[in-house]
Amino acid sequence: MAEFQHLQQLALQSVRATGDGVLEVLQGAPVLDYIERYGVPEITCCNMLAGKADVKYKLVEVFAVHGLAGGVRMTKKHRVDDIYFLTDEGRQALARLREHELHAVIPAPKDLLCFTFSMHCNGGARRGVDGASQANCERDSCGDRFCSSTTGTCAPGCAWATFTTKKKAGYRHLCAFRVVLSATLTQVDRGVVQIRITGQHTRNLEWVPPASDKLSMSLSVRDDLIRSARAGPAQRSNIVAQAEMLLNGLANTSRTVPLRGQVTNVIAYDRRLSRGNVAGSFTAVDVAIRTHHLCLASPLPVTANRDGVIVLFYQSGADKTMQLVVSTRQALEDAHLHARKVALSDAKHDTSTTHAPFATMLCLAPGGGTLPLAVSLSSTENSSTTAQLALSLKMAVRCSDPACPHTFLEQFGPDGAYRRWRACATREPFAPTVSIDKSATSQAAFANVGMATVVCVFHNMAAIIKNLQMAKRVPRAMLAVFEQAIHLLFRAQTSALYQSMLYALLLIVREWGDAGKLRNASVDDVVTYLEEALGLAGTGWEGTMGDHIARDVPGIPTTNNQCESHFRLMDRCIFQEVTTTSFVDLVEILLGTTPHGTASPRLSYFGFFGLQRKEREANRGARIAGDILRRSLEGRWLCLTANVIPAGKYYYVKAGVQRITRDAASQTQRVAARIRETTGSDLSRLHEMLKPLDLPALRSGYYIVDPVVETCFLCSDYIWRGNARDACKHVHAAKAHMGAYGGEAEQRARIQSYVHYIEKKKPVGIPRNAVLYDTASTWEAVRAQLLLGPEPAAPAAAALPVVYSVTLGEGVECNITLQPVQAIVRNSLELEGDVYSIARGSITGVAWSPALKHGRDVLPHDIVLSADGVAITSAESAAHAQMQLMDASRTRVMTVRPFVATKKRDAPSVIAHLADVRQPGMGRAYRRVKHAKIDATDVMRPQDAQTTREKGRVSAAGKRREAKKTRRAAV
Repeated sequence: MAEFQHLQQLALQSVRATGDGVLEVLQGAPVLDYIERYGVPEITCCNMLAGKADVKYKLVEVFAVHGLAGGVRMTKKHRVDDIYFLTDEGRQALARLREHELHAVIPAPKDLLCFTFSMHCNGGARRGVDGASQANCERDSCGDRFCSSTTGTCAPGCAWATFTTKKKAGYRHLCAFRVVLSATLTQVDRGVVQIRITGQHTRNLEWVPPASDKLSMSLSVRDDLIRSARAGPAQRSNIVAQAEMLLNGLANTSRTVPLRGQVTNVIAYDRRLSRGNVAGSFTAVDVAIRTHHLCLASPLPVTANRDGVIVLFYQSGADKTMQLVVSTRQALEDAHLHARKVALSDAKHDTSTTHAPFATMLCLAPGGGTLPLAVSLSSTENSSTTAQLALSLKMAVRCSDPACPHTFLEQFGPDGAYRRWRACATREPFAPTVSIDKSATSQAAFANVGMATVVCVFHNMAAIIKNLQMAKRVPRAMLAVFEQAIHLLFRAQTSALYQSMLYALLLIVREWGDAGKLRNASVDDVVTYLEEALGLAGTGWEGTMGDHIARDVPGIPTTNNQCESHFRLMDRCIFQEVTTTSFVDLVEILLGTTPHGTASPRLSYFGFFGLQRKEREANRGARIAGDILRRSLEGRWLCLTANVIPAGKYYYVKAGVQRITRDAASQTQRVAARIRETTGSDLSRLHEMLKPLDLPALRSGYYIVDPVVETCFLCSDYIWRGNARDACKHVHAAKAHMGAYGGEAEQRARIQSYVHYIEKKKPVGIPRNAVLYDTASTWEAVRAQLLLGPEPAAPAAAALPVVYSVTLGEGVECNITLQPVQAIVRNSLELEGDVYSIARGSITGVAWSPALKHGRDVLPHDIVLSADGVAITSAESAAHAQMQLMDASRTRVMTVRPFVATKKRDAPSVIAHLADVRQPGMGRAYRRVKHAKIDATDVMRPQDAQTTREKGRVSAAGKRREAKKTRRAAV
C-alpha cells in the first residue's frame, strides 16, 4: 500500500457520516486535510472559495493553530482549521442544555449554532477569468437556467443576466456545489465540526475537474512556504524542490507542488502583511531614541547632530509597533516659506529588509527639485500614521513672524507618545494642498488634519484604465478612446465645467454601450465606476483632479513624480541601490547619529539632500526638463518665423511648421499609437464644451491660444498634457510674442546655442552641419538651414582604424604580461585564431601610427597582434614577444588593436560602436558625491555607484518588457 493511501485511511478514521452529505470531523488540521487531500474528489479536486462566516463570539472563542498567527482571533480571516472553545456564556448555555436532558426543563433550550462557514466551488473561473481552470461546472439555477461557467456568458433567457448590478448581488449564480462548516454547542464541546455537502458541479454532464496546474495552493503548503521565508533567506528553486518531495501515491498538482510564480506571490504577500514586526519597546532602536533625542533640555551637541534632526513624534509599544516622525529646523523653515500652498507626499517600503514604511512630505524647491519637510518611519502604513506625519509637521511650522519667539514645547501624552510642537502653530494653520497617489487612506488621513488633496494624474489614469480593462471588461480597442476622453475632461478650467463635461462623458459612454462598442461590459457598472473614480459631485474624489485645481492653487503639480525622483535619489546615492540590511541602519541614516549618540559615518538622509540643495543653488537652479526645453524652443522658433498672429487676448499660431527639435523615438511611437487607436472616435461634444464663448473664429491651419490661461484650442499635445505643469509649444509661441523670453535677439541667441550643442554632441561617424555648429554664423544663415529640415542621411565617415602601429624607442621600458583573449571577445570582434592581450603592466612614451588626437599609453586589455613583425598566435610566440619587448636597448614596433573605455570622439576603442560608452565609476551618483566633496572611499566604491541601467546590463524581465513594448508599438 502506498504511503499516501495509508495516511488517507488513518485520516478518514476521524470522519463520521451522520446523514446524507453530512459529516463530522475533528476540529483543526483534520478538517483541512479532508477538504484538501483525503476527502471525496468533488471537494479535493476543485477550487473552493471562502464565503460568509458567521461566528457567535459570545458563545465561542476562535484560535488559529496553523502556527502563523497566535492568540484569539475575532476580526481576522477565518480558516477551516481554526479551533473553537466555548466562552463562559457558551458553557452556561451548554449547562442548561444538559440540565434539560436530565430533568426535562420546560421550555426546552436549543442546541445553539455557534458558527457557520460556507465555501463554494469557483467553477471554471480562475483569477477572475471564466474558463481559465478548464472545469465544466454549471452555474446555479436562476430562473430555471443553468449557465456554463467556461464561456463567461449566460444562456439566452437567463433571468440573472437581466438583473441590475445591485440586484445581482442578492442572487447566487455560481457553481451549485457548496460546502458548509458549522458546529453547535454540543459539537464544539466534543471538538468536532460538521461538514455539509450540497449541490453538484453539473446537472446532466459528467464533471470535468480543473486542470492539474490550475488548482489553488494548499493552505498547509502555503504555511510551509511562509515559515521558510520567515526563517531566513531561501532560494525559490530550493523551496520548490523541497515541495516536490511528495508522498508516495500523492498526485503532483499545483495544490501540492506550488508553481514558481505562486511561491513568489505568497512570500511577497506575507512580507506586506508582516511589516509590523520591525520595532517596538525594549529594543536597541527604542533605547537609543529615548536616550538621545527626546529631551529639549539636553539636546545632542552640534558635532553629533550635524543635520540638526528634531524628533516631532515618537511612539512605540510592546506589541512591536512604532512610529518616528523627524524633521530639521531648515526643513521647517522651508515648510513655512515654500509649502504653505502646495506639498507632496508618498511612501516606500523597500528601504530595509523589514519593509518598514518610509513616508515623506516634500515641497517644490525654488528653481526645481524638491525639499524634504518631514519623514515618518513606522511599523505599518495606514491612515493613522499618515495623519500623524501631517499633524506633526503642521504643529511644528512657525508663525509668520520673521523673528518667531515661540520655542518648542514637548510632552509625553497619556498614550505614551512623545510630541514636540510650537505654541504658535495654531495662529496661522499650516494647511497646504497635498499631491498624493490615488489612495483613499491617504486622502482620509490628510482630510482629518485639515489638508486638501489632489490626485496624481499618472497614477489616477493608470488605475482607471486598468480597472476598466480588468474589472469592468471594457474591450481593449476602447481603452485608448476612454483615455482620450478622460484627458479632455481634465482640461476643464473650472469646477463647474468639469462636472458638466463629466455628465456629458457618462452620456457618451451609455451611447457606446447602446451601439455595442463595449461588448460584454456592463454599461451600468462602467458608468457607476466612472462616477466615483472621476469625482462626480457628491462622491469621495470630488475636487481632487483636473486642471482647474491649478487655477485655485498655483504651483500644484499634475503628477507625484517628484516624490518618485526623490526616492530614486535615495536608492542610488544613500542606499547605493542596495536594500539596507537592518532596521537599525535605516534609523541611523534618518537621524544621522549612531545608537551611542555620536555622528554617524554614513551619508545621512537630511545630510545628502542638504548637499544636493547646495549643488542646485551653486548651479543656479535645477536643470530644465528636456521636454519643457524643447517646447519652449519650438515656441520661440514659431515666433521668430512669423507664425504667430495676435487676435485680441487670443493668438493664432500656425500648425505644421518645420520643427527644430526632435523627440525620442519612443515618444514618437506613443503619439502615433494614440492617434491610430483613437481615430474614428467622436468626442466632438467634449471638444466644443472646452471652447470659451468669446473664442474668435476658427482659421484653417491655425491653433487658437490664450497665453494668459495657457490654453490651446485644441492641439493634441495640450489635450494629452494640459497646462498645469507646462504648456504646449503653441502657448510658448504666444508667450514669446508677448516678450516672455526677451527680445528677438535673445530668442535668436538661445536657438543658435541649442543647435550648436546638438551638433557638438553628434557621435563619431555622423558629420556636423558647418553652419549650425559654427557659433559665428549669422541668424539668417542658421534660419535658412533650419527651414530646410533634417539633412538627408549622409554617407558615414570613414571608420577610425582599429589596428595601430606602436613604436617603442630606445630607452622605453616594457614589462608587460600577455594572456589569451577569451573566446567571447574574439567572436564579438570577429578575430580568427588565438590572439593575446595585455594582462598587466603598461607602456609609456610610445608613438602611435596613425597619430591619435587624444594620445595615451599602451594599457591592459589592448590586443597585441605582433611584435617586430612576428605574429603572436600561440603561447610560445607570446613568451618570445615579451622577451623581445623587454629589450630597451633598441627600437621595437608592435601592432596593437587598442581597447579603451572612453567617451572621446576620436579615441580608438574596440567598443566604439556602442552608442554611449561610459567610463568605469563615472555614474551620475558617483559624480554627485565627488562634487559634494565627500570622501568617495567612505561612501561607495566607483563600481557600486553605477546603476544597472548605466552599466548597460538589462535583466531577462527587462528584455521581455522591451520586446513587449516593441510588439505593441508595431501593432
